[in-house]
Amino acid sequence: MGEIRKDPEVLKMAEQIAQDPMLLKNKIDFIGQLGVIGERKNIAFYMAVIDSCLLPMGSTGSEAL
Repeated sequence: MGEIRKDPEVLKMAEQIAQDPMLLKNKIDFIGQLGVIGERKNIAFYMAVIDSCLLPMGSTGSEAL
């Protein structure tokens, strides 16, 4: 297999997302814009669980949630 080329623009956007301190709030607000109301705490919980799948395996990793 050949080397996978990484688009520099995509890497730049991914880095901006990774460094965004308001990422969770922005996700919750976006779901609210789709019409889901009164569920901010539940949405935050689900987003935390979904994001935890991206953590490395281990005692503090993806099986933590």
